Amino acid sequence: MHRERFMKKLWEKYGSQFIRFGCVGAVNTLVDMLVYWLTLLLLGNGAPLGEHNYLLAQLLGFVAGTLNAYFMNGKFVFAGADGKRKKDLKRLVRTFIGYGFTFALSELLLWVWIDCAGIPKLPAKLINLCVTVPLNFIINRFWTFRETE
Repeated sequence: MHRERFMKKLWEKYGSQFIRFGCVGAVNTLVDMLVYWLTLLLLGNGAPLGEHNYLLAQLLGFVAGTLNAYFMNGKFVFAGADGKRKKDLKRLVRTFIGYGFTFALSELLLWVWIDCAGIPKLPAKLINLCVTVPLNFIINRFWTFRETE
């Protein structure tokens, strides 16, 4: 019973913000996946990393998606109470640190899924979202764009 009440209060307080975060995240994911896919398409299994080009593709997708996340989260998800966009250098650095943490985790998981478990590259990337999306929301909500500075 306490757990149900806790979850209800949590949803009432952060639910709409999580939904907006999810919508922005869908756009971020599209940007990330597009850059990832295009990089794989352009590089194939050739240079610079051979069959491990998915790691470079992941890095380039991460940078593009993170920049998009910074701008869109600051405007649509975590804007101030006055509706003004929250943006500054400190938040940009925090965005890259927070997403950098989940990027490193994602790189490790990609290696596990692809090289150890034999899961194809695109589905492996999608599996990672189940881990990184909730972590990114928590990091952004309570650290990058926290209400009080």
